[in-house]
Amino acid sequence: MRRRIGVSIMLATLAWAGFPGGFGARAETSTPGAPANVSAHAGTLSAVVQWTPTGSLATSYTVTSNPRGVTATVDGGATSATVTGLAFATSYTFTVAGTNSSGTGPSSAASNAVTPIAPGGPFQRRRGSRPRAWAVGCGP
Repeated sequence: MRRRIGVSIMLATLAWAGFPGGFGARAETSTPGAPANVSAHAGTLSAVVQWTPTGSLATSYTVTSNPRGVTATVDGGATSATVTGLAFATSYTFTVAGTNSSGTGPSSAASNAVTPIAPGGPFQRRRGSRPRAWAVGCGP
């Protein structure tokens, strides 16, 4: 009798902890809602997009740029993503959509428009001159 009780307790524990087919194994019954409060901030040839999740839990989020359809996909626990590979001097808006085991939910409303920052850095080339580096606080 003692052994039978121990086996029953062990099987119940495995089922509760997510053993395949047990109580812990649960699929979402609906897709995630459209993310809300989507906002974008310009970076160097990139943008950081933030949002607020709604509806069912997502396993991933995909951010899509307009124009060009550049995407970035992040884990479902994230509430921001960095979209890279954008062109400077181009204005972009972004939408976000969540995905889970039931499928992909509706896309968010478009974010505010941002224009990525042009690349630059310590090495700047002037027309007709050799590249040179500027030290901080040392003047030209």
